[in-house]
Amino acid sequence: MNKSEFVKNCLENRREDRAVMANLRRGLGKKPGTAIEMLPYICPYLGEKKAANDAKFIIASLFAWHPEPTNKGNMGDHFRRIKMAFNDSDSIELRFQALLNAHDDSLPYHLRQAVSLAKAKDIPINYHQLYDDIIRWGHQDKYIQQRWANSFWAYQADTEENQNSNEQGE
Repeated sequence: MNKSEFVKNCLENRREDRAVMANLRRGLGKKPGTAIEMLPYICPYLGEKKAANDAKFIIASLFAWHPEPTNKGNMGDHFRRIKMAFNDSDSIELRFQALLNAHDDSLPYHLRQAVSLAKAKDIPINYHQLYDDIIRWGHQDKYIQQRWANSFWAYQADTEENQNSNEQGE
């Protein structure tokens, strides 16, 4: 079963079921796989790879906390929207940097903080992409972190170019 099927069948199709969402939220703040209440919903989707299984537990608890999905963007894009919504560059940027520096063990904590910020401003999360990114988070090349950083900071270069173009045209 691929990531899209897991997110759709296990999560999106059940988001109106308050009892299921409450049981999945029990995983927030816990090591993946240790919230017993989650097991009936997640076990049918588990495979042999630990990273993929852990990602399913993390995604399920985050989705149950903020069940507003989108099919666009990554966490860098979402954090950029969070930064604009809060109109706060310093603290949001520091939180984003902490997320980028997160070790595999602390990643669920930082993601929970990020999703809480998104929830506060009704910013949807691309859980399909986040699932893939969590699985690959520990790669030695840190390409997921680079992709998120590019999505977050690339807009600044675009904004500065537009401002410079406007100033030169005046």
